[in-house]
Amino acid sequence: MDFVEQDIPTFAEHDDEPEHVFVVFLINGESYALSVTVVTEIVRIHRLMDVVDLPQDVIGVLNIRGRIVPIVDLKVRFTDSFEAQSPTSVAIIVEVNGVLTGLLVESVQDVIRITPEMIEQSIGANVGSGVGVLGVVNVDGKAVAVLDASQLLGVADGELEQPQENAD
Repeated sequence: MDFVEQDIPTFAEHDDEPEHVFVVFLINGESYALSVTVVTEIVRIHRLMDVVDLPQDVIGVLNIRGRIVPIVDLKVRFTDSFEAQSPTSVAIIVEVNGVLTGLLVESVQDVIRITPEMIEQSIGANVGSGVGVLGVVNVDGKAVAVLDASQLLGVADGELEQPQENAD
């Protein structure tokens, strides 16, 4: 499903059990999912403010209704490669432990229901970046990695609070 402004997936049809509702998005052509319980909104990025001395995957900050939100490029975090934003790129704004963070993704694909029984435990507990993967689900014949938001943001929060300095 291609993401266009009028086709934004909605959470409303899944209001009965939000803990089982996930936003599916693409990073480097691969599908990932995050629980909607941590998603506050999905926004297009028009202009980011650059800030010096941030980790490589934090590409800037965005002012969202008076709150400064760091934007993490998940493609950089997962693959260490950077590409220009595409017309379908959006930031998924998530809140964990009171901290807002934007996650730049290639596109949002869908909002789906995933129950714990559907998640197959992944072979490795973490991908190379230290981001926790709860497991993998089969959605219409495609594998979707289900991410753990607290681990994903725990890495970003630690980096933002204490930027790494080069040891001389």
